[in-house]
Amino acid sequence: QPSNTLSTCVEESVIFTAVPSGGSGNFAYQWFDSNGDLVSATNILSPDTGTAGVFDYSLQLMDAVTQCAVGVALIRLTVNTNPTVTISSVPPTACYGGNAILTANVSGGSGSYSYQWLLNGSPITDATSSTYIVNDIIPGTNDGVYQVTVIDTITTCSTTSSPFTISVDQVV
Repeated sequence: QPSNTLSTCVEESVIFTAVPSGGSGNFAYQWFDSNGDLVSATNILSPDTGTAGVFDYSLQLMDAVTQCAVGVALIRLTVNTNPTVTISSVPPTACYGGNAILTANVSGGSGSYSYQWLLNGSPITDATSSTYIVNDIIPGTNDGVYQVTVIDTITTCSTTSSPFTISVDQVV
């Protein structure tokens, strides 16, 4: 059973560093994955986080002078999926001066999310639900590029949508 359990999100950088003390001060390191394959022979392990799942690693530490084993550490790394999000608009094309309801369509993750809507890359004050209503759409005023950042509140994994622009029927 691993003595250390850590979690991260897909594609986030993780670095494990062994910092032993005592002995001759000259150590040999061997990091193994759960298949028993040697994945690093230095004091640093930077595991691949490109795939979600649970991964076990063990570190075997040896005094390089005495050739005595001085420690074993077991680490379990859980790599969580990032949610995915797209934005849809109702209506698909807004009338000049009309309104549009933007909806964050989220999948993946734990199912418990927090939201932050952005306009032209900046957070919109108090726009923190799965929908955002854009009122009185006037080109050049509030018809910019919208995005939404979604955070999985259980795993803390997050993602930001692709840019979304509200289509406006300019007939006045």
